[in-house]
Amino acid sequence: MKPIMDQARVRAAMLARIREARDQGAAGAVEVPRDYHRTGSLTPAEVVDLLIDRLVDYKADVLTAQPDSLSATVLQALSPSTSVVVADGLPAGLTEALAAAGLQVTVDGDEHALTAVQLDRIDAVVTTAALAIADNGVIVLDAGPGQGRRIISLVPDLHVVVLRRSQVLQTVPEAVARLVHDGGETRPTTWIAGPSATSDIELNRVEGVHGPRTLRVVIVDDEGDQAQGDQGEQQADQRQLGHAGDAGDLAAEHGTGRGPGVEGDAGPG
Repeated sequence: MKPIMDQARVRAAMLARIREARDQGAAGAVEVPRDYHRTGSLTPAEVVDLLIDRLVDYKADVLTAQPDSLSATVLQALSPSTSVVVADGLPAGLTEALAAAGLQVTVDGDEHALTAVQLDRIDAVVTTAALAIADNGVIVLDAGPGQGRRIISLVPDLHVVVLRRSQVLQTVPEAVARLVHDGGETRPTTWIAGPSATSDIELNRVEGVHGPRTLRVVIVDDEGDQAQGDQGEQQADQRQLGHAGDAGDLAAEHGTGRGPGVEGDAGPG
């Protein structure tokens, strides 16, 4: 019986300490020091270059595009998919361009919320993003326009993200500050660092367990932005995409072969 008595005394002592700390803290909040680096020092072009370096290191594919070539670049990133799910709020004309190219496009939304089973029948998903963080190569989704529900970015095997250059920030504090400024602190956020991957105890890497097996990021210049990336770097990014494309035919893997068009509900089969 002694161990039980000791456990009871320990539990009572722990609860007493918690109550004491709670009562003492009621007088005022503890000030948290903020003496870490809160802003970056790189130029906008250097920040984008750093993000690309991190993404490629994480085995993601990166393409760059001008606004007038965005649809063609997204179609390239989607190859060889035959079906794709999107959310309302994609860049103007992109959803229509995907359907016109022969893809089976399904729009997910409140009135046509797809189930996990329905999403698993779709090859790919295209979303926008809230922002990206160059320091750690993370892309953040906050359910804003063009991003949709969290589930659509987790179930399909291929995720294509459309990201504007102005959305790329250098540090995590800058990213959190922008999310708060834009109201994102009240929305669920998804922080993506490369394709889904995990390793077992023997360090065997397995991809696609907790999310998309393939991540492709299309970085598009903002409207009116005349800055051009280095041509050699763009070619290197597209070669990275070419290697990933050899992984296999997504359409065959999912068994989809539906005709072109835009639907509001995937439906069975």
